[in-house]
Amino acid sequence: MIDVGEHNVHIVPEKDGLDPFDEKITISSSVLTVVDRTFGQGALSEGSVITLNKIADKNDAQILVISFPDKVQVSLDNNLVGITPIMLKNQTESDHEIN
Repeated sequence: MIDVGEHNVHIVPEKDGLDPFDEKITISSSVLTVVDRTFGQGALSEGSVITLNKIADKNDAQILVISFPDKVQVSLDNNLVGITPIMLKNQTESDHEIN
């Protein structure tokens, strides 16, 4: 896989005229990290970097949502829970939908 440490991610779109994506990410041992990017013109590009850590206590599951720009409404399983940045504590171990 990829060595532990900081890495520069550079993703170039196949379509001409779209800006490439550059970001520094940290890869840690036994941690799943996912980089996702959808290219569009200017501000229409979007993406995320998701890092999943295994937790010792399943009753201590948390979800941290950070957005750029901040102060964006967050819904968890179609229920409005607040605005970013937000830490959602004591979540159940299952699939959830965040909007």
